[in-house]
Amino acid sequence: MHSAKPRVLVLQTILPHYRVPFFRRLCESQAAEFTIAFGDARPSDSLQSADDTSGVHVRHLRNRHLPRTRAGGSLRWQSGALGPILRRDIDVVVAEGDLHCLSTLVAFGLCRLRRIPFILWWHGIGPQSLQWLNPLRVGWARRASALIFYDPERPKWFTERGIPAEKVFVTWNTVDTDTVASLAAPWSATQRHRILYVGRLIARKKVDLLLGGFEIAVSDLPPDTCLTIVGDGPEADPLRVRASDVGIADRVEFTGSVTNEAELAPYFNTSFVSVSPGYVGLSIIHSMAYGLPMLVADNEPHAPEIVALSPGANGELFASGDAEALAACLVRMCADQQAMARMSSAARETVARGFSLGRMVRAFEGAVVYSIRGQPR
Repeated sequence: MHSAKPRVLVLQTILPHYRVPFFRRLCESQAAEFTIAFGDARPSDSLQSADDTSGVHVRHLRNRHLPRTRAGGSLRWQSGALGPILRRDIDVVVAEGDLHCLSTLVAFGLCRLRRIPFILWWHGIGPQSLQWLNPLRVGWARRASALIFYDPERPKWFTERGIPAEKVFVTWNTVDTDTVASLAAPWSATQRHRILYVGRLIARKKVDLLLGGFEIAVSDLPPDTCLTIVGDGPEADPLRVRASDVGIADRVEFTGSVTNEAELAPYFNTSFVSVSPGYVGLSIIHSMAYGLPMLVADNEPHAPEIVALSPGANGELFASGDAEALAACLVRMCADQQAMARMSSAARETVARGFSLGRMVRAFEGAVVYSIRGQPR
């Protein structure tokens, strides 16, 4: 006999390091027994599965990448994903709503045949979604047992098309806010001398623009101010070369990839601002959890977490693609430490109010209970 708690299989393409704290907390749930099934990224991918998954009940899958479609997408099959459904080893499936993952589509069909609740966890419709696939998304959402979205705005498109609102659950993306709170230092202008970027070094993140803005601003910043770039990716070497070519290599620090929170904390705690020169995602929540205001490009295909930003209150915006505008903001924010202290306090409050791990877990638990009972909350 299995546990009295419902057994939930969560299908993930990979298990990135920033998801591990959430899944650890989810696996401690008293409402259900969660298993996280995932595969490995391709060696060339900038985001890989975490090495340390301790505390997470995991099931390893094999990701098979198929030839790219004419539309440019990469199809995928996860070997091992269907076994628990065929054996009826689980009671509920939660899966990423990715139409490119063929095994997830088959898993959905099997769950329908076997009357196993199937929950979609997704963005729904995003800025870069292929519009011709929208009828498929609506049909999928209509037949799913429950839907988990990252923000309250995306579900509206679906409810306007007849998807019942009672089966919609919202869970903001977040980091391990409790651990960050224990590591975060109070704001002190005398200890802040960094401009910080934390993220992948890929073209879409536009870290070269940040380097250009810093090059313009550096003569108007205190002499101990440095640009610290935490992360790795295909743009790392070109960025190092550029920093050297323009003569600011001694003011730019490349740390490589750092994912351990205790090792990241000193960078956040000695920075007066973090910057997202391209599109922003979970990094804005990470930064604000430390009480570190973020400077964000104003016109990029941002993830839903951008709603956390209140320009002038807990961070600032600059004109996308404009290195001069970025530089001006850096100089102004560095000079006005009283305003930055106020922004720091507001940033912490923003995260504490709406982006805790506990809220994310409760949304998942609620979706599971609803999918089993088939009735409104």
